[in-house]
Amino acid sequence: MPAEIPILETERLRLRGFTADDLDLLDSLYSDPDVVSFISIDGQPLSREKSQERLTAALFRWTQHGIPMWAVFRKADDVFLGRCGFQIYQVTNEIEIAYTLLPQAWGNGYATEAGRACLEYAFNVLKWERIVSRTRTTNARSLRVMEKLGFQIEKVGEDIAGPAVFEFLTKSMWK
Repeated sequence: MPAEIPILETERLRLRGFTADDLDLLDSLYSDPDVVSFISIDGQPLSREKSQERLTAALFRWTQHGIPMWAVFRKADDVFLGRCGFQIYQVTNEIEIAYTLLPQAWGNGYATEAGRACLEYAFNVLKWERIVSRTRTTNARSLRVMEKLGFQIEKVGEDIAGPAVFEFLTKSMWK
């Protein structure tokens, strides 16, 4: 695995690996109440210290386990839009796709575009066979992204934060 997470580019986006200097970027994401309403256990913004913990965890996952998380930027103006990549779903110990964008990026297809680039890397470079996702049952935007990316519903159930849709995508299902 390369020392740094490779840069991925799409038509409109540039994805680069997070660095230790990216706390301000991640904190801008996790301190936004609209952003965290679906990703934090209690729906409350995260403290700067918690954002630092998330950044440290993302860096550790890459260096120790080869699991990448990218900072997502719009190519046209180099504006930070959010994050997209992978983490470990602790309950099943499977690789899970994770994406979180700032509200100004919502509704533009950026999550799907970034997710597609990350999945392409995961299946074709990392040679992963299966990736899972979890989405709040009330998060229609995220459910639509998962549908566009080709994920299939495995079950509807509960996770630590409440009702969730659990989905999966395999390498053989990937277009």
